[in-house]
Amino acid sequence: MPSEELAQGLSSKVILVIDDQNSMRSVVKSYFRDFGFERVKTAIDGQDGLNFLMQHPVDIVICDWQMPKISGIELLKLLRASEESATLPFLMMTSTSDVKAVKNAMESGVSDYMIKPFKPSQLGFKVVQLLTKSKHKAKRIPVNLAKLEEPSKDEGEESSATNSDAITKEKAEQAESSAQESSIASDERIKKNGDDFDPNPVEVESLL
Repeated sequence: MPSEELAQGLSSKVILVIDDQNSMRSVVKSYFRDFGFERVKTAIDGQDGLNFLMQHPVDIVICDWQMPKISGIELLKLLRASEESATLPFLMMTSTSDVKAVKNAMESGVSDYMIKPFKPSQLGFKVVQLLTKSKHKAKRIPVNLAKLEEPSKDEGEESSATNSDAITKEKAEQAESSAQESSIASDERIKKNGDDFDPNPVEVESLL
């Protein structure tokens, strides 16, 4: 999927890739660069992804399911609870094809779903499709965006990621606190370094 195939205006869309594995973030980011996307941001887990969304407008989120602090499904439900992010395209990446997990994601408002491993062309096609039909207007997500519920106790193959029907109050408070504390520092890093959002200065991603 060469860059010349991108529809006019798509190359400047802001893509946020959230994954706790550095190798996966780097690979996915390199895919998007090869496709011709110019504004690819990354976050190292759901907490950092939420921090970024609170501070910067994004056109689409590419998110792993199983992550520490805030999982992909928890982040999805939190975003769907807000008017500002109810229509934000959200593509979930996961290594499971479990029917219950897929159903959970669909019922939670996921825009699309990808099973790892996948081909770059598959990822590119889905993202271009989502961006092309999206009516979402990128904007920052307010800190106090969600009304939270206690997590469910359902058992499943991805129990660590799927047992929660929504982010707990404690996680939301941590997200708000972390976002407020890192806002000034992260803004300065983004001004200095460009596209990369690196809430952990020790970990610096390289383009492939």
